[in-house]
Amino acid sequence: MRSVLAPVFLLAGFYCGPVTDTLLMGDLGAFVLLALVAWLYLTVHGHRVAAGVALGIVVALMPVFAALLVVPLLQRRWREVVLAAVIASTAIALVWVRLDGVDGVGISALGGVDAAERSFFALAEYLHFPAWLTVGLALVIAVAAIAAVTLAYSRQHGSEVLFLLTASGVLVLACCLLAPGSHENHSIALLPLVGSVVLVGSAVRVWPAWLAIYALAADENWYSTYVGGLGAHTEVLRVPAGWSLLLATICVVLTAAGPRARAGVEEGQSRSEAPGDRLLSPFIVAPPGALA
Repeated sequence: MRSVLAPVFLLAGFYCGPVTDTLLMGDLGAFVLLALVAWLYLTVHGHRVAAGVALGIVVALMPVFAALLVVPLLQRRWREVVLAAVIASTAIALVWVRLDGVDGVGISALGGVDAAERSFFALAEYLHFPAWLTVGLALVIAVAAIAAVTLAYSRQHGSEVLFLLTASGVLVLACCLLAPGSHENHSIALLPLVGSVVLVGSAVRVWPAWLAIYALAADENWYSTYVGGLGAHTEVLRVPAGWSLLLATICVVLTAAGPRARAGVEEGQSRSEAPGDRLLSPFIVAPPGALA
């Protein structure tokens, strides 16, 4: 929050589509974001039990984000994982309870939202992909998410804050793309990842990432009678395309970070730059040692 970009980020956050829709529709998406930020804060400050409770609330409110349990698993915080899993499982079980003929009780962060599905599988159905292509691309997305989390763990291990923001953001992206029922408002959980832009070495300090963020967070409606079907197709495709581009960008940035950092050390961090290097310069991030 000491960065000069922090006020700009907070101001822009209140104008993005997912936040606006959440406030207008009156769902509990804001509480998901609050619990997510609380988990990140408590984890960084070493409050393991409280962090486990916060993570459990996140998964209870948004079960599709259960993949976030991978982050404390990688950090070997077993009590946090167990506590979060118990809290989430108990809360989710309440959803299926039937009492006195009532259809169900429990917690549903976005249960009252009537929005079009924007998951990759909905996109594949919209584009009439064959089954083999849908399954193959879904596997590619899953592998890309696993690779990005692994790279974040190795490249950003020196900065716990940056690793938490990057890994949790990647897992949220994977859940948005692969979980059935995902829609645009799920992007509200990506705000911590977007906020990492104020940190040195962030994977979103490149223009392709911000092109993706604009696509998934813009508040514009592209339906128009002037452009016909093109506007309708753009409106349907922009959110999953933004999720996919952001995930791919993070993978490229984290992949390029290690080799280029080692090359910089071996070459004495020469100021000379070959023409080919300029093409990759948007993807350069600081080496792990510079993250402190």
